[in-house]
Amino acid sequence: YRFSFMLEQAVAIYTDAMEATAEAPGLEAKLHSNLAEACCWFEPDRALEEAAISIDLNKGLGNEIEVAKCEAARCIALAKLGRLEDGLASSRDARSRAERVGGQVVHAPILAWRVENVRSENQTTPSSDC
Repeated sequence: YRFSFMLEQAVAIYTDAMEATAEAPGLEAKLHSNLAEACCWFEPDRALEEAAISIDLNKGLGNEIEVAKCEAARCIALAKLGRLEDGLASSRDARSRAERVGGQVVHAPILAWRVENVRSENQTTPSSDC
């Protein structure tokens, strides 16, 4: 559902699934990541809450790629709230974390470029530090 942008349905499914994760901290952390990724597009405040929970849980589990994905979701949520500098910082953090573990958070540099373009309409190419 999340990848089809049926975001409200995805959130409902993830929220229901959360009840079954009491004995599975890795699954709980993943569901919070999924909620952050889904909510960032239409409920940015909730996305920030879910991302904070997921980041805390995933750091404890040593799951850097999930932390990176949450930072990318934070980038979108923060940009939607008009907090462009904070969004750019989250995008850079997402990319840095993903690169350290050999993964990709493809949308993080693209989002950083979009955030930078909102700040400065004169920029036409992605920033080299994104």
